[in-house]
Amino acid sequence: MAWKQWALSLGYVGVAAVLSPWLYVRRRRGKPIGCLYEKCTGAVQVERSQDPAVWWHGVSVGEILLLRPLVRAFGQRFPGRQQVVSATTPTGLELARREFADLPVIPWPFDFVWAVRRALDRVRPELLVLAELELWPNLLVEAGRRGIPVAIVNARLSERSFRRYFPLRHWLREALVAVHLVAAQNETYARRFAQLGIAPARIHVTGSVKFDSGTSANDCEKLHQFRTWLAVRPGQTIWVVGSTQAPEEAMALRIFAKLRRSHPGLRLVLVPRHRERFEEVASSIRSMGLTWARRSEHPTTLTGTEQVVLWDTLGELRVLWGLADVAFVGGSLADRGGQNMIEPAAFGVAPVFGPHVWNFQDIAQGLLAAGGALQVADAADWEEVTRRLLSDPAYRRTLGARARCFVQSHAGATQRTLDLLVPLLAAKGCGTARAA
Repeated sequence: MAWKQWALSLGYVGVAAVLSPWLYVRRRRGKPIGCLYEKCTGAVQVERSQDPAVWWHGVSVGEILLLRPLVRAFGQRFPGRQQVVSATTPTGLELARREFADLPVIPWPFDFVWAVRRALDRVRPELLVLAELELWPNLLVEAGRRGIPVAIVNARLSERSFRRYFPLRHWLREALVAVHLVAAQNETYARRFAQLGIAPARIHVTGSVKFDSGTSANDCEKLHQFRTWLAVRPGQTIWVVGSTQAPEEAMALRIFAKLRRSHPGLRLVLVPRHRERFEEVASSIRSMGLTWARRSEHPTTLTGTEQVVLWDTLGELRVLWGLADVAFVGGSLADRGGQNMIEPAAFGVAPVFGPHVWNFQDIAQGLLAAGGALQVADAADWEEVTRRLLSDPAYRRTLGARARCFVQSHAGATQRTLDLLVPLLAAKGCGTARAA
């Protein structure tokens, strides 16, 4: 397999060369990849003791957030164990450094054979835990050779991803040997991982860790701070439209302008999914002639008269949902597969979302079946549903109560996952076991 590793690495270099003009333009526009040297070489800086570590990895913001309860619970169960966290995207790294300020946080290396070898040399993990789906062949092969067990937690393999990986299953066979645990969100995902060639004995259905994102005392304090900052007045209604992608912000602004005629106390809080779109969304709000403010530009409280608030900071939406009277989860009218609708539901706020929720299909269907969510087909449908929720507080409270009950009934994945990870801490050295 060594020649395959080097061949794959050269293939990655070729792809990078093809993409280099795009990367150059991106950098000129102020959107650099970040930590490029560390990612290309694996020369990550890890300041910790000399003990082996548990290495947790999440690609971006969503995965880092779902790792929070796992890392916290692991630290409580094993207070002296070394832990390292990594992320791929700049926003993921920024959030990880904030969420795990007491732990080493490093950039995830590109899958060049030399980079993964050096990164593993520096971190020296006794266990590598990947969030949701990260099947990088060179990294997995190298982990297997070193006897480092790999776990995929909150594992998800969508139909689209499965169709992409399935033709490569024989080529990935040696890489998948290192995967000692797949803690799948549901039976469908578990079956797909088995079809890729991972032994069924290594696959367990644990449910989604995202159901365990209950509020802590710290979250309650943040929620109070957000309410104070927004200067919410009696009679005002807060409409949070979060994790949005184009053209959802423009839709929301047009709907908002109409709804305010019959609901003058309505305030819109817009939370775009990606940082690079903050300026674009700000321009859209400005063009509407509405009174508005940006979260990042107002360290002190607002006046409470702002009609629209652009929440242009990262990692706060999970708690911000708790302020919503009405919530829309983005990426679902734009065909992006949707975003995490568990977060507003956990606060007792029934999420509204569009038809494109393939990233969260089971959760969306479960919430709808429980009567704790509403799905809309298009902008006109979204406006009608939002109007009804605003006009009927009792109706939205009923839906919200059902949403919270649905979330609470599915809690417990964090502890189930930890129970499966613990045996792997003693499994280093068994990386030569067959995957199937």
